[in-house]
Amino acid sequence: MSSDLKNTPPAPKEDHSKRLEGKGSISDIFINRPVMTVLLSLAAMFFGIFGYMQMPVNDLPGVDYPVIQVTVSYPGADPSIMAANVASPLEQQFMQIPGIEMITSRNSFGSSSIVLQFSLSKNISAAATDVQSAIQRAMGNLPADLPSPPSFTQDNPNDLPIYILAVTSDAMPERNLYDYAFSEIAQRIRMISGVSNVDIYAAPRSVRIEVDLDKLYNLGYTATDLKNALAVSTNMTGVGNIDGPTTQFVLLPDTQLSTASDYDNIVVGFKNGSPIFFRDIAKAIDALQYDTLNISFSLGNKKPEGRPKSSIVMGVRKRADGNAITTVADIKNLVEEFKTILPSSVVVSEFYDRSTLIIDNIDDVKETLIIAFLLVVFVIFMFLGRIRDTMIPTVALPFSILLTFIFMYAFGFSVNNLSLMGLTMAIGFLVDDAIVFLENTVRRMEDFGESPAVATFKSAREISFTILSMTLSLAAVFIPLVFMSGITGRVFMEFSVTIITAVLMSGFVSLSLTPMMCARVLKPRTSDPADKTIIERMSHKIEASFLAFYSPTLKWMLRQNFLTLVIVALCGWGVWFFFGALPQILFPVGDSGFMQGVFISDTKTSSREIGSLQKQIEEIFYRTPEIKNFVLVSGVSSFVNQNMGFGFVTLAPRDKRRPIDVVAADINAQISMIPGLIANFQPQPTLKISTGATSTTQGKYSFALTSMDQNLLYSAAQTLIPKLSARRGDMFSSIQTDMYLDNPQIVLKPFREKAAMLGLSPNNYSNVFKDAYAKLFYYLIKTPFQQYWSIMEASQDYRSFESNLSSLNFQADAVLTGGYPVQTLTGGGSEPNPPFNLSSLIPFRSISDTDTILAPVTVNHIDNFPSVTIYFDLQPGVAIGDAVKWVSEVAAQTLPQGVSGQFIGEAVTFKETMMSLVYLIGVAVFVMYVILGILYESYIHPITVLSSLPIAVVGGLGSLWLLDMELSIYAMIGLFMLMGIVKKNGIMMIDFAIMREQSGMTPRDAIHEACMERFRPIIMTTFAALMGMLPIALGWGKADAESRIPLGVVVVGGLIFSQVVTLYITPVIYLWLDAFQRNVLDKIPFFARGEIGKE
Repeated sequence: MSSDLKNTPPAPKEDHSKRLEGKGSISDIFINRPVMTVLLSLAAMFFGIFGYMQMPVNDLPGVDYPVIQVTVSYPGADPSIMAANVASPLEQQFMQIPGIEMITSRNSFGSSSIVLQFSLSKNISAAATDVQSAIQRAMGNLPADLPSPPSFTQDNPNDLPIYILAVTSDAMPERNLYDYAFSEIAQRIRMISGVSNVDIYAAPRSVRIEVDLDKLYNLGYTATDLKNALAVSTNMTGVGNIDGPTTQFVLLPDTQLSTASDYDNIVVGFKNGSPIFFRDIAKAIDALQYDTLNISFSLGNKKPEGRPKSSIVMGVRKRADGNAITTVADIKNLVEEFKTILPSSVVVSEFYDRSTLIIDNIDDVKETLIIAFLLVVFVIFMFLGRIRDTMIPTVALPFSILLTFIFMYAFGFSVNNLSLMGLTMAIGFLVDDAIVFLENTVRRMEDFGESPAVATFKSAREISFTILSMTLSLAAVFIPLVFMSGITGRVFMEFSVTIITAVLMSGFVSLSLTPMMCARVLKPRTSDPADKTIIERMSHKIEASFLAFYSPTLKWMLRQNFLTLVIVALCGWGVWFFFGALPQILFPVGDSGFMQGVFISDTKTSSREIGSLQKQIEEIFYRTPEIKNFVLVSGVSSFVNQNMGFGFVTLAPRDKRRPIDVVAADINAQISMIPGLIANFQPQPTLKISTGATSTTQGKYSFALTSMDQNLLYSAAQTLIPKLSARRGDMFSSIQTDMYLDNPQIVLKPFREKAAMLGLSPNNYSNVFKDAYAKLFYYLIKTPFQQYWSIMEASQDYRSFESNLSSLNFQADAVLTGGYPVQTLTGGGSEPNPPFNLSSLIPFRSISDTDTILAPVTVNHIDNFPSVTIYFDLQPGVAIGDAVKWVSEVAAQTLPQGVSGQFIGEAVTFKETMMSLVYLIGVAVFVMYVILGILYESYIHPITVLSSLPIAVVGGLGSLWLLDMELSIYAMIGLFMLMGIVKKNGIMMIDFAIMREQSGMTPRDAIHEACMERFRPIIMTTFAALMGMLPIALGWGKADAESRIPLGVVVVGGLIFSQVVTLYITPVIYLWLDAFQRNVLDKIPFFARGEIGKE
């Protein structure tokens, strides 16, 4: 029959013989129906390419915390008022929303920013609906004079923009440029499907009313009177229409004051029958809403002489489910369109494009994948020695990947760094199954003289179970990662599912396409050396040399029980030692070429002084050749604390500058030399997992204190912070806090009885200060494209020093005091009265005193409790795991009862992730044991296979330790990969030994022959895996290759070490456990092998 199969052309009779020969093999149908197999493979190729082309491209899987930011403006209110009157009523309603996980709020002068973080299962649209309802419920408890209701956006303010653009003009003022930026540019960018919000780092236009208080008082008026007069002097409202017999007219009153010049001639009152014009007591200016805003901007790091007259910077934030590449591409297309519709003097330029980094990273991983593929093919060729033989696993590899693309597309995955990295890692072992099948087929042809078809059929029967065992057990390694909790688990779910799918597809290809190609492509061969190619002869000669050494040394090792025990014990100790000794981080930072940071001044510093300090920072940036673009912003509490500024910095290409961490350290050092300034500009990671509601502006890691007692909280924080700051320099590169308690505050203290006797109520008393100093937003000017405010305040001469308070005067209220009617300007008494004279006004010093105290710059909340957050960054080489442990110990010793401390943001993400990964390694081992136990129908032999895992883990962790690398998530994923590869080698060895033992060999002879027979495929698959990981271990690529190096080092180092050790240790353990099975378990009916009732 073998001769017929080898020499006779295909015919119905021979086909029937083939089916008989291969009866019982899962590969039968694919071998016997080559047309079906080829067509199915072509279909897989077509749909795989289609799925790949259709999948979105991203840096990470599109998983972010559903986050909503709520903002409220209340001009003039100090932080404590914002916290009590605005933030708390809102937070109490938000806490009732289902799925809420965390609420943080920053309450500064005149502004509250509340960030809501929901559970990952919460739909962002449903969350937005719940937030809107909560705001409506809280409105009754909010101040009635809020300029506008709270607003919210569906974006995370802590996420970096994916695209930053600059709008400049040398012909128009900034307020006019803002109109174009807001109406023409930002609005249209917001319409792009992947965009969640556009931050405009500039101030909108406004009409500012600056009041001369002396002139006002000389006429017998107060700022409150002027405010009321201005409020009724402007409006825009519908008044109806005239419906005549033949024509209808719509009435449009031209009563809105839209520009500064409209104000001059309006009458705000009368004095002795003469009109009082606005221009007599105040002046109106077309200006900006935030007159304290300081913006420094540079494209190309040019000196100010070459800078345009006006500039605005805009940051575009991506939706959580948006695609970064297509979103930025749409933005760029729109920018090109802007060139044709905007005035020629308005220039839109690119400041920063994160998609470039994403594309470079993706291209790097793709390039690494291709190089790994070529290296694996080269290794296969060097072992097999024939192009025809090499072609079989070479074809199996891309088809496994293409089948994986089909499932990735069906699951809604994206092409991202993690999924492509998973496929790159899988390159080395996706060919393992095909190599094992091919090697066994070739061995049968050479050893038994069988034809390719017969050898394929018999090989399928002999090796299919081994391939199935390897495939299922390798997939089992990554199954626990699918169920990893938290944001990291959601991010790595795509990675794990991709690898699991690729492994399963590899097994399927190895039992379908590979057998068909073996039967149809391979040529007959014998064991005659003359029948072999030069490379085959060289490969076999090298193999024979190794076996000549391996065989006697293995026989010797099989008798060394004590030595084996010592080695196993040392490996177990090594796992414990290296896990404790290696520094641990979440993600390597890498070099993204982009920095974000803050600069902090003394809390007493005015916005003008911060602007002056900001100019000095500009000069430092201009002197730093590595800086390409930068923008600095300060002076507006809605953006950042009043004593802070923030900035974005982009750097020149990596080959033209120093490493980003060196540049950042240099900049921070230079800025900190400026008296009164501390800087913290930090490199932004190339891959960043969302930290939800936790800000990373002041530091990458955060430790939060909360308490119901605000005074106790501040006292505890003042005790803890110095203890942590003592490690600045050796552990922390920077340590900052959001607690600033030395903000100068003037407490206004009315003489209540005296004020009451003069007819002055506390409400009127407060309103006078508010109308003079609170930048009163008293009317919203409406235009066809946007709305902007009219803002009234005392002129600069009356609001610069504490002594200016003495210039204030008050009017009596329309209240009864001491039994005498008090008449007001509007005639609040028994009959109308003319305006008061200056002599009838109440001077400030006659009814009030002041007291200067120190107060918080901001009042912050976490989950509606007062909070203080300590932010820190680590020195190079310091592990976050060590820092977390030390900070926790110090906090436990320091914090009093009633104050709790917890890590939030990336620190807690790291802590939970590392604990989860260590736990999941144990789960993975258990899952592998269960699957192998089911496949082998044995309690013991799965332990034999898994005994090599500690050895491999020691090799991987030891490699990191020797190369002074951190244990990151990448490295932990490498450990999972390492365990899967090493376990596959154990399966090939143990599976063969069991078969030989069942055929009558002694256990010692069976394991020895198994090691000899399986040496070639074990070495071949190990080298294939090594070559697949080598480009990663060597840091191949330009964008972020160094971040992936630990992953490659773990696998390469672990494979080399474990391969040498396990070739000797695993056989000894097999003998131990096989003896335990025979001498102990087989004598217990419950644990005995074999079927009941059979001998």
